[in-house]
Amino acid sequence: MDVITVKELQALGMSCTALDKLNECLPGRRRTPLLIINNNCWVIGGIERMVGRLMNYFQDQYKIILLTPPPAKTHFPLPSEIVHVCIDSTISSERTQRIVDFVKLMSAELYWGNDNLAADALGVYPLLNGTGTKTIMLNHYNWLYPYKWEAFCSKALKKRNDILDAPDIIINLNECSAHMGRLSCRRKIGVIPNPNPYSAVEYIPESDRERLVLAVGRFDDWNKRIDRTLTVFNHLAQLDPSVKFLVVGNLNLNMTMFPTGPTLNETIQKLGLPLNRIEFVPETNHVEQYYKRAKVIVFNSDSEAFSLCMTEAEQFGIPSVASFFPGIEDIITDGENGYFDVV
Repeated sequence: MDVITVKELQALGMSCTALDKLNECLPGRRRTPLLIINNNCWVIGGIERMVGRLMNYFQDQYKIILLTPPPAKTHFPLPSEIVHVCIDSTISSERTQRIVDFVKLMSAELYWGNDNLAADALGVYPLLNGTGTKTIMLNHYNWLYPYKWEAFCSKALKKRNDILDAPDIIINLNECSAHMGRLSCRRKIGVIPNPNPYSAVEYIPESDRERLVLAVGRFDDWNKRIDRTLTVFNHLAQLDPSVKFLVVGNLNLNMTMFPTGPTLNETIQKLGLPLNRIEFVPETNHVEQYYKRAKVIVFNSDSEAFSLCMTEAEQFGIPSVASFFPGIEDIITDGENGYFDVV
């Protein structure tokens, strides 16, 4: 094939605003191997920052295509060399085959899948066996996460268990998850922790920092348990009237804290939080300015694979205080560079 047309992309339920760059990735025109990365969304979040950082390592050796649903209005910026192809998110029943057809069309040497909590995305791995495309299954969640929320993840969990022999490489983000995965499928599973997104930071002495407790995350995801964090804030506010609090990330006051439960707004009202001492900042690409201000950062997620915000905070010299979850011991040694069990 000499060129891919808009019409041919539309037939696959896909679109691309940089068609010239996409055509440069065709097998007859590219001079380097092709890597296709499949992500379940493109927003401002830890996965996007991690994927963006890893792209830097691959760029010298591969042409890279990022395949996602249409990005959110506010999303992590991509390097100009990356070709972003969007797949229609309303065609989930056909998504598996369309992704496979696109990978075959491009004759990609390597397929890297991040979307491994979706049954249709998991179905891509066995269909690429024998095509000449090597596959990497990179799991950004704790291995036990789909068991914990089996009511929501049962279809994906069954599919994952059925296809575990299909990927050429399976990678988890922490040793605990990798070990549990090895016990589950009796195959080799590698570990690659999230890379740090900041190559160099300005050291701010503790004496120059504010009496500020920080929380950073996608708090419109109830797995991040912003309700616990606000409970901690409320307790600290009563102990020390000089302490202030800063929440950086998306908040939805009408979200329920569990599939069924009080809304975040109801939780705030029940706690009687001193809102005059809490600063709320929407999601941002420039969170480093807040790391420079705080003395401590608080995490209360139910589950994480490898918290990027924890390692970012460490880079800025901020200790973490966190509820325990399997895998956190890869980042924090209790009592040395942080503490477990906030609530």
